[in-house]
This record gives sequence, structure tokens and C-alpha cells, in this order.
Amino acid sequence: MSDVAEPLTAMAEGMIALEEGHARLAVEKLEPALRCQRRFAKGNPASAAAADVLEARLALAKAMAGDLDAAREHFRRAEPRLRALKSERLLARCQQAIGVMSARPNS
Repeated sequence: MSDVAEPLTAMAEGMIALEEGHARLAVEKLEPALRCQRRFAKGNPASAAAADVLEARLALAKAMAGDLDAAREHFRRAEPRLRALKSERLLARCQQAIGVMSARPNS
């Protein structure tokens, strides 16, 4: 498998596991996918954005697995880009899963 396809395949498997409620399998797949994606993120804004979305999905998986401290840390790293991308649904999902309040003031 090519070095570009590897993180995409692991990401897809992790996202499927997450949506099916298999938290540990999701973490198992998403962690290496994130590591691979971060390698491509240096100097490539599209890859950096994809890495942050992956980080948010890993936060969801960690929260589902009961590791709220790790989930909050992943979310903390992903949150600025999610806000910039206006990924409201993913932001809300993460906030609900890990019990954080929005840093944005109410409008």
C-alpha cells in the first residue's frame, strides 16, 4: 500500500468502527492514521486540515472508550482548525462527548 493510501485506509476503518460503536478498534485504527497524516501535514495545509479532523474523530473514539483526559487533549489540538473550517457538527459532537463548553461567546 502506498504511503499516501495507508493513513486514508486506516482512517476509513477507524471512522467506520467509531460510527458502529467499536471504540477500542476505532482508537486502534485512528492513532496510526493520525501519526501518518501528521507527517504529510508539515507544509501542506490540506493535509494539516485532514489531520485535525482525524484528531477530532480520535477524541470521539477516546471519549467513547472512557479516556476523557486523552479525548480532551485531542480535541484541544483540533478545535482551532475545526472552528476555522466551520465544522459545527463535529465540534458539537466532540463537545458533547467530552463535556466541554464552547470557547466561543454566545451570539
